Amino acid sequence: MRIYRSVTVMLLVASLATVGVVCTSSNASAQTLTGQLQGEPIEDLIAQARDRGDPVKGAILFAQPSLGCASCHASGSDNAVGPDLSLLPRDRSDESLVQSLLYPSREIERGFETTIIETFDGGSLSLRVLERTAERITGREIVAPFRQVVVEMADVESIQKSRTSSMPGSLPDQLKDRQEFLDVVRYLMELRDAQHDESIARPTTEQRELDPRVRGLVLLDRLNCRACHAVESWDLASALVVTPYQPPRLERVGSRIDPEYLERFLLHPAEVKPGTTMPALLGELPPDEQPQAARELAHYLRSLDEEPFERTGLDGEQVIRGQELFHEVGCVACHSPRDDQGHELPLADSAPLGSLGQKYSVESLAAFLEQPHEVRPAGRMPDLQLDHFEALAIAHYLAQDQPAEVGENRPIDRELAERGRGRFQMLGCADCHGLVESLRTEPIAIAATNRGCLGDATGPWPHYSMTDDERELLTQVLTAPTEDLTSARSVVEFGMASLDCFACHARDGLGGVSLERDSYFQTADFNLGPQGRMPPNLSAVGNKLRPEWLRQVLVSGRSIRPYMKTRMPRFGAHNVEALANLMTTVDDLPDREYAEPADRQETRKVGHELAGNTGLNCIACHTFQLNPSETMSAVDLTEMAERLQRDWFEDYLLSPQRLSPNTVMPSFWPGGRAIRPEILEGDTGRQLEALWIYLEEGRQANVPRGLKREPIELLASDEAVMLRRSYPDVGKRGIGVGYPGGVNLVFDAEQLRLALLWQGGFADPAGVWRGQGHGTVRPLGRDVLRLAAGPELSFAARPWSPEDGRPSGYSFHGYQLDEQRRPTFRYEFAGLDVTDYSREELGSDDRLGLQRTLTIAGELPDEAIVFRLARGGQIESRDGSEFVVDGRLRIQLPAELKTEIVDVGDERELRWLLDRSQLDRPWRLYYWW
Repeated sequence: MRIYRSVTVMLLVASLATVGVVCTSSNASAQTLTGQLQGEPIEDLIAQARDRGDPVKGAILFAQPSLGCASCHASGSDNAVGPDLSLLPRDRSDESLVQSLLYPSREIERGFETTIIETFDGGSLSLRVLERTAERITGREIVAPFRQVVVEMADVESIQKSRTSSMPGSLPDQLKDRQEFLDVVRYLMELRDAQHDESIARPTTEQRELDPRVRGLVLLDRLNCRACHAVESWDLASALVVTPYQPPRLERVGSRIDPEYLERFLLHPAEVKPGTTMPALLGELPPDEQPQAARELAHYLRSLDEEPFERTGLDGEQVIRGQELFHEVGCVACHSPRDDQGHELPLADSAPLGSLGQKYSVESLAAFLEQPHEVRPAGRMPDLQLDHFEALAIAHYLAQDQPAEVGENRPIDRELAERGRGRFQMLGCADCHGLVESLRTEPIAIAATNRGCLGDATGPWPHYSMTDDERELLTQVLTAPTEDLTSARSVVEFGMASLDCFACHARDGLGGVSLERDSYFQTADFNLGPQGRMPPNLSAVGNKLRPEWLRQVLVSGRSIRPYMKTRMPRFGAHNVEALANLMTTVDDLPDREYAEPADRQETRKVGHELAGNTGLNCIACHTFQLNPSETMSAVDLTEMAERLQRDWFEDYLLSPQRLSPNTVMPSFWPGGRAIRPEILEGDTGRQLEALWIYLEEGRQANVPRGLKREPIELLASDEAVMLRRSYPDVGKRGIGVGYPGGVNLVFDAEQLRLALLWQGGFADPAGVWRGQGHGTVRPLGRDVLRLAAGPELSFAARPWSPEDGRPSGYSFHGYQLDEQRRPTFRYEFAGLDVTDYSREELGSDDRLGLQRTLTIAGELPDEAIVFRLARGGQIESRDGSEFVVDGRLRIQLPAELKTEIVDVGDERELRWLLDRSQLDRPWRLYYWW
């Protein structure tokens, strides 16, 4: 139980302050805005609020964290600290509204009193009591973050109701001036006068437990039971929605995992890594034979990888940075938090990690964190979009328990390895991991649930380390009827549980961030309140998001909340495409029909006015074209129509907190009544239509009035300048380089390609620096060329989808700087090592361009490899070594390069055809535009 001694003290101070204001008229209180307002007749304040108060400005103030109105008075919630102001009775007088702001403790609404609880251990809690039984008290803390807590009655020494409201007695002092007070009062009047609309369904706040049979199916999946058994209920549910669980790939385990750890793990999996899903397979062998079998298996697995396992030391600064990242980007949503030394601080429902320093080297762990799907392709370990340096820092932090002394790598014994290969096949390892042909010819029927894998006894079967509860779950799903689990809603819940989506997201009363992990979800913009740090509720998400956007979120981790430090991971297209489609189907509602406006252009102009500071002032809080507002960085207006379905958008604007309880967004149409009656005659439907049609313009929309932001210019001088951040159409792993003379590029370290080219000024990092490291860098200058998405080096015959992120098989190895700080990028694909160096180039016509030097070294695989040089609607060849792309970009190539132009869909692609003669030597390419 958390104890807050300061809460009682705060209430006492607030109580004394309120009494002082009410009973005296001291000079000190008269100097405050609260004191000034208390000295005026309430009738005058009411008249002036009606005459001069601006309800739009009042709505925006209502949402500001400095006041905290929206945090305590959540619309549609019955368990918030304060009453729901969207349900103010229409007979509530103007006088009582003003008094509630100036003298909140004079009259406290029943059910919202503050209760002070003293406990036997000397602690104190101040709560709004939500439920009280003979056994416990459930309440909401009256100070941020307003957590719900449970206090056992056996711990309670005393309970006392406070006469002081949880609403501060000097709330107006948080306002700039008297006019802002009038604006807030005017907005409260609008809320009171509105008709209360209960027609919009809101996400349920009632928690429920996942069906035990679905939990059993998830466990069947994680234990990979289908590798040996035919389980009809499992096939019915899981095959519809997510890629089945796949054990880690072992082709490169020799360089990834410490040989001694590998041998110990094969011998005693559950002892070496408690909680592992890897069963013990050596139990059927005589005890004295088991260590030798583990050794043979280890030598076989090591023989699959030509690279040896190597360790390096730890870096203290990296450890500190890694600790911060581990507890910030989302790792602790699924894994237990850790202390300064990297020791686990166990929390329930945490995925086990074991001793990572004993298992991995820093480098191999970093490689896994950067590209987890290379080893675990089914997405159960998602890709948190870490760049190389972030992954390396987290690896340093997690590997602090690595051995103090590093022993010599024992050479691989080929004889042992060959015997290990036979054991790998005979023991059934191949049933899960492949590598060699499985000896199993048909699935094993499950004849009983108290023997074999589900029993305690060891024998010629895998022995899993399971709890009694886990065995009960498996027994239940194998014996109970499961036909109803094929419903689309149950299958969605299975898919989300399989991927641990419920660790972050709630949906239909399931899941959400637990109280124990709440503090690890943080934001870079505290002005946004809880919605700035908590992952969104996914109830009815298929009705909220457009299908293509929902797919991009799940597949590519696309995000519109750069202020949220917890990242949305990528799960991979083949793993979640069916889940995204099914969510859209399950949540789909009948489409509303919208008539085409008589004058679309005029309607768009009105929408532009509404978004600006002479309308509803959306620009006061929302980002626009990647430019954050002055107050907070709410989601970008220019992405809304691309992201949201229009039905949901309109319902949300009518009652924001009903659909998103954590939002600080106020309602500008309370009860469906427009608070800007002078625009479109106060017609709510037409105002909503105008906003939508304006937002449909996306990034091409005219800038609303009120958005003013001075750019920050980052320029190259006699040395190159670099900025590693998110760039338009590139993402978080963009590496921008500004070269002397005004030539600039962005290298995409995610898709390993040249992504952007432009001339002139380098970059405006305001979106990043003002967003505390989040946001997007804006290229300055002119003629920004956006080059084709996707890796440049790839297999010729394998198509690539832009939504798939980085395909498998690619590794980015960072960069080195020359004397003028120009980078040489290094990466690897299909056994080929690539170095990519660029510099400014002055042409014979004094035109500035880019000289790019590429070196590809190694052995070509059997499958044809190409380097994609350009893609466009038109590619014109001039003498075979010069090419013009879409009339804008001219590329000069060495005459010896073998190239071809091929049709790819509606576009053409210029390819460099690699053969052995073109490897291991530098090639210079020139770009002019």
